[in-house]
Amino acid sequence: KLPKSEVVATLQCSGNRRGGFNDVKRTSGTPWGQGAISTAKWGGVKLSELIKLAGVPDPIHAEEVVGIEHVRFHGLDGMMASIGIEKALNPYGDCLIAYEMNGETLPR
Repeated sequence: KLPKSEVVATLQCSGNRRGGFNDVKRTSGTPWGQGAISTAKWGGVKLSELIKLAGVPDPIHAEEVVGIEHVRFHGLDGMMASIGIEKALNPYGDCLIAYEMNGETLPR
């Protein structure tokens, strides 16, 4: 069993206030107003620990030996995102595979 880590983070949708941009030039995506922002305490397993268990000890090994530059995430809803392997393997980083938000288990 891997140890639980916690991170308090404020997340903001990249489309926050997009609706205001439409006054200047039409944008794509949902025309959000203000407010697509929230702070929570996330609980989960450090991504770096999971990657190490998969046999990738550090970013140099990942890039030069295995050829990994990014970690890609695919959501069940079709959304995708990626981060650099240096961020994913940073031992002081805050990348989690979260299973809790504010002390409550995340729904599936």
